[in-house]
Amino acid sequence: MDLQLKIPENIVVHLGVPSDTSAQNVTVPFTDYIKNVASSEIYPTWPDSSLRANILAQITFVLNRIFTEHYRSQGYNFDITNTEAYDQAFIPGRDYFENISQIVDDIFNTYIVREGNINPIFPRFCNGTTSKCPGGMSQWGTVDLANQGYTPIEILRYYYGDDIVLVENAPVA
Repeated sequence: MDLQLKIPENIVVHLGVPSDTSAQNVTVPFTDYIKNVASSEIYPTWPDSSLRANILAQITFVLNRIFTEHYRSQGYNFDITNTEAYDQAFIPGRDYFENISQIVDDIFNTYIVREGNINPIFPRFCNGTTSKCPGGMSQWGTVDLANQGYTPIEILRYYYGDDIVLVENAPVA
């Protein structure tokens, strides 16, 4: 039996740093959140494999925050912030790039785990130019790998190790 976690239909995004109690919380559909983050953090002109690797990392990042109850276990009433210093860039009301939107629709219920685990990994990543994160994925570095013919899973394994696998078609709750 393949154990999988469920993808939430909606998530609560805190529009500020975690401790800012005056910042608004917004509830958004999970897929809209991912489309927004991907359209805010990566470029639609990147190769498909690069886009997919980045979007899988972004999906996995937020699922890790939700499933570990990272903020809720600290008494906060949200799942994630929109502040890049803590989480991922989310810009309320922004438009999505069409190709990014389509990729998200295709893979929103796919995430990264370590072999033998059901919990999403905590995938560190940074742009790789103005910020670097040792042990994490370079978003710009994924472009070079994609241009060398790497598939999305090969790009992810390059950065996160050969023991990662993708959970695909996770149910939505």
